[in-house]
Amino acid sequence: MSIDINSLIAGLLYEQDTVIIPGLGALIADYQAAEIDQVQGQIVPPTKKVSFNKNLTLDDGLLIAFAQDKYQLSASEAKRAIQNYVQDIQDGLEKREIIEISEVGRLYLNYENEINFLPSGTNFNQESFGLPNLQVYPIIRKSVKSNTSKTQKKDYKSPKQSSFANHIAGIFQRFLPHLIIVTLIVISIGIYLTHFGSKISSPAAEALMPPTASRINVKPGSNKNMATEDDDYTENLEDENLEMDTEAPTQAPEQKIVSIAIGSFGNKKNVQKLIEKISEVGFIPVTSYNGKLTKVSIELPYEEEEEIQNNLRIIREMISKDAQILKADN
Repeated sequence: MSIDINSLIAGLLYEQDTVIIPGLGALIADYQAAEIDQVQGQIVPPTKKVSFNKNLTLDDGLLIAFAQDKYQLSASEAKRAIQNYVQDIQDGLEKREIIEISEVGRLYLNYENEINFLPSGTNFNQESFGLPNLQVYPIIRKSVKSNTSKTQKKDYKSPKQSSFANHIAGIFQRFLPHLIIVTLIVISIGIYLTHFGSKISSPAAEALMPPTASRINVKPGSNKNMATEDDDYTENLEDENLEMDTEAPTQAPEQKIVSIAIGSFGNKKNVQKLIEKISEVGFIPVTSYNGKLTKVSIELPYEEEEEIQNNLRIIREMISKDAQILKADN
């Protein structure tokens, strides 16, 4: 008889906040209140967010009892089925496979050989189960234009107002020659400084000038052309050699490093979301700048070429399908 342990785990999460998988770890469902996603423009209903705790491995008997009740098994049969299930997961993780628990999430080993978990997004909160995300749109208010005719807007000038205006005009005409002379003097000084000021500069003065933006954070021989593309544009990441702003993990001198490029973005919010996603998966993000674009990549230590391909496969599935190897130490 086939025993579906995955369905047992998912079923328990609707009723329990903690489900321990003996010998592997525990799945913990935490309540999350409803929230507004400003980026996606949606209202997300209350849910239970599932996380994985590798330290809770002691059997509490809950999963075994649930298997006994659903499949009419003895305690030893249920225990043996769960042990085989855990052994299959551990064998798959050692082979760098991504283990999927239906409706719950996926397990995999990161580059530090620690178990990471990505939830599937299923709402295990029974009170709000089945509620969809609501799309919301901002309210744009149009300004109301007055229909008052031009004849109605025309101001009426009294005789006193007219005489005051004539008085001001007379003062202006009296001082107009002086104003013209002052203006000519200012223009002459500006022309002199523009024409003769440029000759004052020297190589020594140029050396004291602060470096331009194109010289900052760029290694010798790198491309100095400034990016002029739109914010959502992602440029080709091949053959780039930029100075990293985000400090990568310090490695031993003999340790080989591979750099895996994820993408380049002009929008700071997109960069922040990608950095958070990389951190959630268990990798350390590294950023560098090329003009208005921010390049995001991942640097990983490795010993064998097989480790590079295994990590690249995980990154493409969990983070970005466009991820590619930028450079690797030989």
